[in-house]
Amino acid sequence: MAGRSSARVYGIAGITLPVVGVVRAARPLAGVLLLSGYILGNRWPLAAVPRLWWSVGLLVMVPLAAAAVLLLERRVQDFLHGARGEQVVARCLARLGEEYAVFHGVVLPGIRRRGGDIDHVVVGPEGVFAIETLNWRRGGRLENGSLLVGDDPPSYDPLARARRLAAILQGFLARNGGPALEVTPVVCFAANNFSGGLAGVNGVVVCNVNRLPDIFDRVAVHPLTPEERRRMERALRNWVASGGTD
Repeated sequence: MAGRSSARVYGIAGITLPVVGVVRAARPLAGVLLLSGYILGNRWPLAAVPRLWWSVGLLVMVPLAAAAVLLLERRVQDFLHGARGEQVVARCLARLGEEYAVFHGVVLPGIRRRGGDIDHVVVGPEGVFAIETLNWRRGGRLENGSLLVGDDPPSYDPLARARRLAAILQGFLARNGGPALEVTPVVCFAANNFSGGLAGVNGVVVCNVNRLPDIFDRVAVHPLTPEERRRMERALRNWVASGGTD
């Protein structure tokens, strides 16, 4: 990792996750409130439904609304916790040398918006990296090629997601004048609680954030030329500047 100058950084880490997450998390509460408003207003009562039933329905809505509020609070805190993890990784990446370009929160064709974005993309002499950030409160560990949270499987497979996002990024760069290369998928633990420290599994680099700089210190088999890096940086920069539209 060379150079005292900072990497060129595009985008702000941890923005997409809270915004999209809060909207998604608020849906149950919004549904309860809308239904409660309909029952309370009773603007179009069904003739076959006694008004007493509407009153009972409204009373049922009270505990449902309370549960929805608690669920919203918990999920918002989870999304904010995840966003803080992305910001930790972003600060680490910003210290890369001037020959690196770093992009945060990249949404490319083929990534469903409800599925999020690529947390971080790094273009450097050693290649291109698509980084998925994890900020698990419990430690992560590898077992039989799978990534576990404690002793339990996570709610989704971070390794499979990292590979999928790297493949999408690779296709995007190939269509936009980039060289034929394999984008390296990375899963990074922002809380430094991955028991392996730095490991490779099924084509994915898994590491703690304090080991993240190590993956940029290796000597690439086919290092990218400055012109190749400029082309890929320009393609991503133009895409981000366009708001993610062709």
